[in-house]
Amino acid sequence: MRKVFLAVTSVFFLLNAVVTPEEARQWRDDLHFAAPEMEKMHKNLFHSVTREQFASMVSALDAKIPTLERHQIIVEMAKIVATVGDGHTNIAPTRDPKIGFRTLPIALYFFEDGLFIRAVHRSQASLLGARVVRIGNADVKTAYAAVKTMISRDNEQGVLYWAPQYLAMPEILHALGLIQDMEAVPITLESGATVTLHPLGPAEMMPPDTDMTWSDARTGSMRAAKPIRCGCRTRRRNRAWKCCPERKRCTCN
Repeated sequence: MRKVFLAVTSVFFLLNAVVTPEEARQWRDDLHFAAPEMEKMHKNLFHSVTREQFASMVSALDAKIPTLERHQIIVEMAKIVATVGDGHTNIAPTRDPKIGFRTLPIALYFFEDGLFIRAVHRSQASLLGARVVRIGNADVKTAYAAVKTMISRDNEQGVLYWAPQYLAMPEILHALGLIQDMEAVPITLESGATVTLHPLGPAEMMPPDTDMTWSDARTGSMRAAKPIRCGCRTRRRNRAWKCCPERKRCTCN
């Protein structure tokens, strides 16, 4: 028990500590290696951002690295990469398990009338189908604009696809200034209720060339003996949400 406590305590402090001088040096080395390599490998790195703007962002991050935590450095690097302006040049926490970002016990999705909770861990069953209006200290529109800055994409549809996943990652929310505590994330619903969610575990990695829009393979996800329905009124019509255990998905019809 003592070993487990010490291990958990160590992880907590690692997640909430400014990098050491040696770690800062290593991150700076990575940054200064990556920037010129990107220019070498990309056909036209500066088609959406100027060389001067790109260099300025690299320089600014280099100066800030000693004052940042690990997850903040990763998000700042992702912001720089995202300015390139294409979906295949990215730093994606859903692609590289070494990044180690975690997820909340919910999955989000943008519909035409807002951001909704489309899947949940069984411990949060009552949240299924709820509309989210605030994440941390920001309304959904502000949170979307903040997370958009770190999403590499070809067009706005790319942001709509990735933003719901990133907005469920405490490390990203904290790095963007949307929350103060990565271990307790307040989510406000359309009903007016505010719930505090805690990290569930590592974020799910996305297999290449696979449409994961509706699948949900997270451990302990909603598995009901019977389909679960909850009414969700939208601006245009009533929606019925249905959780189908045999298909491992929630649908809206």
